Amino acid sequence: MTAYARESGLSAIEAGDAARSAFAFAEAAGQYERATELWDVVPAADRPHDRDLAILYDAASAMVALVGDPARAIALAERSIDELDRPGAAGTLERRAAARERLGRAAWLAGDGARSISALEEAASMLAGAPPSVEHARVQAGLAANLMLAGRVRDSAPVAAHAIELAQAVGARDIEAHAMSTLGVDYGSLGRVAQAIELLERALAMSEEIREPTTVGRTYANLGTVRQMGGDLEGALATYQRGIEASRRYGNERSYGAFLSINAAGELILLGRHAQAAEMLTRVEAAGLLPGIATIHFHITRAELRVRTGELDGARGDLAIARAEAASIQDVQFAGDLEGITAQLELEEEHPDAALVAVDRGYARIEGGVDPRVVGPLAMYGLRAAADVAVRGRAARDAAAVDAALASARRMLDHFDTAIANIDEPDEMATREIGWVRALLHAELARAEGRDAPDPWAAIRPAMAQRPTPYLEAYVLWRQVEATPAGASEQVAGPLRDAWRIAGDVGARPLAARLEALARRRRIELAPAVAATPPPSGPADPFGLTAREREILRLLAEGYTNRRIAETLFITESTAGVHVSNILGKLGVASRTEAATTAVRLGLDRLGASADVSQAAPPTRR
Repeated sequence: MTAYARESGLSAIEAGDAARSAFAFAEAAGQYERATELWDVVPAADRPHDRDLAILYDAASAMVALVGDPARAIALAERSIDELDRPGAAGTLERRAAARERLGRAAWLAGDGARSISALEEAASMLAGAPPSVEHARVQAGLAANLMLAGRVRDSAPVAAHAIELAQAVGARDIEAHAMSTLGVDYGSLGRVAQAIELLERALAMSEEIREPTTVGRTYANLGTVRQMGGDLEGALATYQRGIEASRRYGNERSYGAFLSINAAGELILLGRHAQAAEMLTRVEAAGLLPGIATIHFHITRAELRVRTGELDGARGDLAIARAEAASIQDVQFAGDLEGITAQLELEEEHPDAALVAVDRGYARIEGGVDPRVVGPLAMYGLRAAADVAVRGRAARDAAAVDAALASARRMLDHFDTAIANIDEPDEMATREIGWVRALLHAELARAEGRDAPDPWAAIRPAMAQRPTPYLEAYVLWRQVEATPAGASEQVAGPLRDAWRIAGDVGARPLAARLEALARRRRIELAPAVAATPPPSGPADPFGLTAREREILRLLAEGYTNRRIAETLFITESTAGVHVSNILGKLGVASRTEAATTAVRLGLDRLGASADVSQAAPPTRR
């Protein structure tokens, strides 16, 4: 039995090596773990001279991480550390530090950012002042990556550059490519986008040449991110798609492949291709989500899609899952995204005060971080929310609310300006992106201060069309029309129709509804040609509701009060009340809530939508 076990243990090592070379990482992980279990029965004289138990634990941890089991990867990395740290062990300082670097990587994949950073900082301190070595280079590269993910790009850049020097000194090309990938994101965040893209493409070529699957997947993700920083959304999408194909070749489709697919879905959302984004996210979910970062990333991304398309309850559920999973995450990109999309949801539900709370929570989570890719979106949501609060406060003559909103708006704009000041010499791509974001923030500030005007909004549109970002393009057109004085129908009809068409094309139902309400208020016909088109087939109406009652029922299902229905449809509040009473009677229900529930359940809130919103003639008071 002992001889059999000895042979089995040695065979497991060989089988693990072979599987690893063939990118069969699940098989490799199982073989290495089997080797650790049989290690003690293999006589010392028969053991491979280039292996020990700590090395096998480390190899198993690396393979398990690649197939998407970060919790197991952490446990195996801890066993490697225990083996190297025990009294009398042959663990050199470099090896002990490298084991902690492995733990740091596994902890990050599991979503335990605090533990990841702690392990890497401990490893770095152990090797402070040590000569170049593979272990030293790997630790520095790992620390640089975590600093970058924490939004500390100025701190990360010199550490990544040092890691590259160490890797080059010892000929560790895999570590060199890893550190180059980190430095590329640092450069992009510091405004050197073109240089970042060039560096990342070199890192990608190097990692592909040496067939290093982890760095290949990571670099595709980073290159896509930096292309987006420069406004090249189509290029970012193409990069992610290439990375997804690479993940299939390298056997890490469930980890890096899933992450890149979620990134691609996010890019499709920005490009307004919501149906494609939904399809991609469905495939990712069907394949099984890994805990930690992947789960957070998935649910934040799907929440953004659902907010834009009007599935607000689903979005809230996604955000709840992401928030629970993100409790220990230190990656500020996800912390910022989580609170930013939460703010967007609150804005769609017309809760700007709650949106401001979410944005403030986001700033608190990033702890003063100045990475523009994180600060910019938070500021956009925050300034919009502050402007909404100020507009409401001004209408209600609530000076205290207006003052508080203005203070919030100016504070968030200052935070954005501080982040941009962190960029020494932004290149052309960075300058273009900074320009439109800053213009949008200042337009929101003007709205908050009561000096809204159409020209600043109109000036933003070309940048939105160039990227292209249709949802934001429709948003700025909406604001342009709202800022135009009443009575200038000819001046705003074109922008309003463009915005409505864009919102309809991308399936942004909440935004389209706002534009339709604005068109009714301005007496602007949106799509006269549609008026003659019969409504699409849909749920039958067994209750005999009139066209006006169906229109009011849709608003009722969205939670509108009688006053708000009256303002939206340009009828009196008492007329709105009569219509609501008639609707309750026809549906056979006793309350507005029951009516709304019945409408949604039977699809009555969708009856005749196309014909009604086309506005064949401006609505009149009845």
